[in-house]
Amino acid sequence: MSKHREIEAHYEEEEEPQLEEDIEDDEEEEMKDLVVIDEETIDNVIGEIETGNPTLLAQAVEIILGSLGLKENIIIEEDCKVNPLEVVLVPLLEKITQMYNSSKEGSKKKEGLQRFLTDLSQTLESFSKFKSSTNLFSSYCQCVFIMRQYVDKSDVSKALSQLSHFGMLKKEYSSFVYELYDQFILEPEFAPLVYKLQYVEFTTSVGSKHDEAIERLLPIVTSFYMKQKDLSISYVKNLIKGLAKEISETMKNSSKGIFSWMTIGSLEFITRFIIDSNENRLVFSYISILFTFLKNFPIINNLPFQIRVAIMIQNIANHFNVFTPLLSWIAEAFQTICSQQCKGNTKFVWEELLASPQLITFEYCETAIDRLKRLFMVSMKPDSENIAFPEYIQMIRKKLENIIATSKNQKLAQKPKSLIKTLSEQQDFLVNLKKEVNWSNRGEQLRIWREKVSEVETPLKKTMQTESRVIEKINQMKPKGSVLVDETGDTLQVATIDDI
Repeated sequence: MSKHREIEAHYEEEEEPQLEEDIEDDEEEEMKDLVVIDEETIDNVIGEIETGNPTLLAQAVEIILGSLGLKENIIIEEDCKVNPLEVVLVPLLEKITQMYNSSKEGSKKKEGLQRFLTDLSQTLESFSKFKSSTNLFSSYCQCVFIMRQYVDKSDVSKALSQLSHFGMLKKEYSSFVYELYDQFILEPEFAPLVYKLQYVEFTTSVGSKHDEAIERLLPIVTSFYMKQKDLSISYVKNLIKGLAKEISETMKNSSKGIFSWMTIGSLEFITRFIIDSNENRLVFSYISILFTFLKNFPIINNLPFQIRVAIMIQNIANHFNVFTPLLSWIAEAFQTICSQQCKGNTKFVWEELLASPQLITFEYCETAIDRLKRLFMVSMKPDSENIAFPEYIQMIRKKLENIIATSKNQKLAQKPKSLIKTLSEQQDFLVNLKKEVNWSNRGEQLRIWREKVSEVETPLKKTMQTESRVIEKINQMKPKGSVLVDETGDTLQVATIDDI
């Protein structure tokens, strides 16, 4: 056939090259011939690819182009059960690239192989042909990695973006995406792109799927970043810097765009990475940024968002055993909520919404107070047996007592009473315990205190143990779904009377 004569001309250097007129005549003749590819032809091509026969390689390239719809005169038999894009594409690319890399520079053989690669590079622009099955998707992923050295980086970036966006949204496809990422992450030229794609797709998924995406994807994404911690940490540092800049712009322009689910996804990722990597160098700068969300934006407008941020602060503080002024902010949040004049009875969906409702309802305030109470207890626990706890907690206790004295909403004003009672009991217990301890210097004081407090059961310790048992009982009821209540008291699914 004329096409075969053309291919052979690239490989047989001693042969006379075809004239341009002959090539044009051959191409016109080919356009007139309709070629139907059946299973037998495909099987023959697969079996002969490894031989490197130029005629068969040319035939295989034509079959791939026909399968992509780029050759109108080449069609796959209607009842053919074998898809060339699944079984021919990858071995063909592997053979051609192997021969290309080993062939002599400037030879006609290498020029012919370069034409094959140019033709096959169109595969990267045909992603829609690879969406219908995991086998096809896997072939496309392998194709992208093989072709990375033979096409422009922008083409690889576009292909990676397409498969990443598609694969991350489908659980059965995501494993292929991560296998490809594992290969690209070792390529210095592509590693930053892979990190960016991973991060963007995660935050985008959180933007649409919210907590569901965080629960499903966050462990996977973080685990991927941990594989090359030394490389990924620089990217995370840049994310933190970008976040600080975005907050600054938000404050300057009075914008509300930063209070979004995508931001929550970003914060959840950075928080998990810092904890999993045990990277304490990032702790204080990042906590400072998180506190900006709490201190520089009105509680009345952003409390649902801020409670999520506060939980992240507490998780980091617990892991790295660092002190944060979180209790003081929680007391301020109590003060804000308990002073509201409630109207209406619209139910607020905490699992979906990040901004406070325009019309503050009693139901919203009660749920907010419940979440703040639980967060307060969890945040107080690490320092509750510290020798300085009675003095430290006194100012916070006064803020809570001031709510009862000054709040215009008498019903909500009584809500902090249980917390005040818990604080008072813990304070009094520790003050009395101090009177039983004698020491000669500061070092001895702390040592004796730790020994003494470890021997007793403080009021707060009893309360926390009781609450833990209650939460465990609730979670053991196993209603439809997963866990009901986490350690901060967030309700992940509401129990019904039948469940109880």
